[in-house]
Amino acid sequence: MTLKPTHKQVLKKAKNCLDKRLSLHEINDLCIALDKVLANNQNNLLVLNLYTHYQIKNARPDLAGAAASRALLLDSNNIKAKVSLVQCFSMVGDNKKAYSVSKQLCEEQLNDVFALELIGNTLIFNNDYLSATKIFKKLVNLQPMNSQFLTSLGSMYHYTHDIETAESILLRACRINPQECRAYWVLSQLRTVTQNDNHIDLISHQLNNLSTSQNNKVFLYFALGKEQEDLGNYAKAFASFSRGNHLKVNSTTHKVNQNANLFAIIKEQYLKTKTREISGFSSDEPIFIVGMPRSGSTLLERVLASSPEVFAAGELQEFHRAMCYQINGTGRKLHPEILIKQAEKFDYAALGARYISLTRGRTGHTAFFIDKLPSNFLYLGFIKKALPNAKFIHIYRDPIDTCMSNYKTLFGHDMYPESYNLNTLATYYNHYSDLMEFWNCEFPTQIINVAYEDLITNPSANFNKVFDRVGLQWRDKFLNFEANINPVGTASAGQVRKPIYKSSMNKWENYQPQIDLLIRQLKGQ
Repeated sequence: MTLKPTHKQVLKKAKNCLDKRLSLHEINDLCIALDKVLANNQNNLLVLNLYTHYQIKNARPDLAGAAASRALLLDSNNIKAKVSLVQCFSMVGDNKKAYSVSKQLCEEQLNDVFALELIGNTLIFNNDYLSATKIFKKLVNLQPMNSQFLTSLGSMYHYTHDIETAESILLRACRINPQECRAYWVLSQLRTVTQNDNHIDLISHQLNNLSTSQNNKVFLYFALGKEQEDLGNYAKAFASFSRGNHLKVNSTTHKVNQNANLFAIIKEQYLKTKTREISGFSSDEPIFIVGMPRSGSTLLERVLASSPEVFAAGELQEFHRAMCYQINGTGRKLHPEILIKQAEKFDYAALGARYISLTRGRTGHTAFFIDKLPSNFLYLGFIKKALPNAKFIHIYRDPIDTCMSNYKTLFGHDMYPESYNLNTLATYYNHYSDLMEFWNCEFPTQIINVAYEDLITNPSANFNKVFDRVGLQWRDKFLNFEANINPVGTASAGQVRKPIYKSSMNKWENYQPQIDLLIRQLKGQ
């Protein structure tokens, strides 16, 4: 169909503005104009691609996704439309579909930097570090002086345990751009450093650089603290961690009273659901590992996943998203408090079915899969109603060791904001402990409570008990989990490559002079 002169003018303007920074008002005006063009030209790929591009900028992934899908119906090899779909699925939190399309795009000969970075980050979010490594290799080949791409590639080698390659790439990133401070932090995580082999001078030099921003100093202080701890310089390490946490907590909006409200609402809403007859969804595939972060969940996951019947799916966001679907029908992310307030009205069978569906693509090829998102402890009662045949393992660790391990960890994105202040951390831990006591009272025989210290002091006997409770057959060879070549992308990435060790027990004692208030808070004093 021949385009009208006015339509040609709109398309010319849209093409000319592709690389320009437009105001929201200008983007909206272009979308309105393109909408009129599209109404009369629904089979025109150029119109569809431009419409998709600007509707993404207009924060309308629904309209953009529909246009991109139509473009693919007309041309199944339309790479631009596939990339746009990844953006749209990511915007609405549909990780399953975003990952599926990204995997398809991995096989394409792409040279578009934006597309490759989008695909690479989507693969990382879905724990596919091997595929992400290939993508970031392409990006580094295209832009060998891009320190961010080098840091991401180095991180992938860290997750896949190629430490020498990771270190070489990360040091290169630091040389190319000394302000690429994430690279220094990843360097510090690669291994236990020694007096003769560390990065302390390199990190300290950058901290003293007047041009280093406060946000970048967060990476540097956590990196410095970790290496100082490795060397036994605990007073210096605590000072570094404290500075990093102080800078980090100032960039978050976390409030302790928000947590207090949330924990109270969880109990209140769960008790309301007890009056309803709920059947749930019958799948027995999921094994949920819950608890506080840094309590040994990765160790437990790795050993369980040594069984050929079990797949380690990682820290899945899918149950939270399945609850979002119950409220808005789109899966758009909502605050936990909003979700819990509606829990009494949930269709729990549909909730369980949606959760299983959302995990597909990665799960479903083994009898069981592990979801080890620690914060699922918040939803434990609701998960049980949605998936009554699921297994629940609560792993816990000495409270002071748990809190100190959290305090020393720089978590990704905006995860666990309570961990960057010892006061809010102790308060959160006490709320967590109280809620887990509540869940254990509600269904005492269905939660497998496991002490981290028991697993590392007598691993064979205690892992045997866990396997028996889950319904799996134990083999002593499963303790050789450090030989497992599967990538690990959590804060424990470096530790799970080692045999079981006891040095993590009572590690807080190295910091006892600095944490008297934390100890008293955890003891209720």
